[in-house]
Amino acid sequence: CICNIDCSGHNENPVCATDGNSYNNPCLVREASCMKQEQIDVQHLGRCAADKEKVGKKDDSSPFKVNVLETTGVDHGDGFYAGMPIPCAESYNAFCVHGKCEIKYNMATCRCDAGYKGTKCEDPQDFNILYVVPSGQKLHYVLIAAIIGAVQIAIIVAVVMCITRKCPKNNRGRRQKQNLGHFSSDTNSRMV
Repeated sequence: CICNIDCSGHNENPVCATDGNSYNNPCLVREASCMKQEQIDVQHLGRCAADKEKVGKKDDSSPFKVNVLETTGVDHGDGFYAGMPIPCAESYNAFCVHGKCEIKYNMATCRCDAGYKGTKCEDPQDFNILYVVPSGQKLHYVLIAAIIGAVQIAIIVAVVMCITRKCPKNNRGRRQKQNLGHFSSDTNSRMV
């Protein structure tokens, strides 16, 4: 059985699963469900209550994760502690080309750096994944924004041209004022 689930790009958003373990994000729950070949779902957001008892405290009373490799009396059978991956031993430092090695379910796996994928993070990701490409639902917002931007640029260009070249409307207005100032000899005699 091969589980082709890549959770490397997901943010940390702890959840408690129906198997009683906490996971860093819902994607890891799907991965665990696939690896164990059993139905595991998200039970609730946040860590499971049993895991909170296993978490230690720093001097400033903030929680920290217990280093699994240095603890005794904890069952490491599935390579997971409270749903958290275990860092690999130093002998696995070169295992991942562009990423960090972690032990999940007694298997060395890689958490890839941004821009890389593959079992050992050796393949660069596709171009469109690295850059924001709007989905079909948001595409009309992008098009509206582009049209509004183009209209704004056209208005700015028209205003700048008007200021630097003196708009034709102003020239017509000045000509009319000049014509009003010049009276023919017939109109002067009538005004007197």
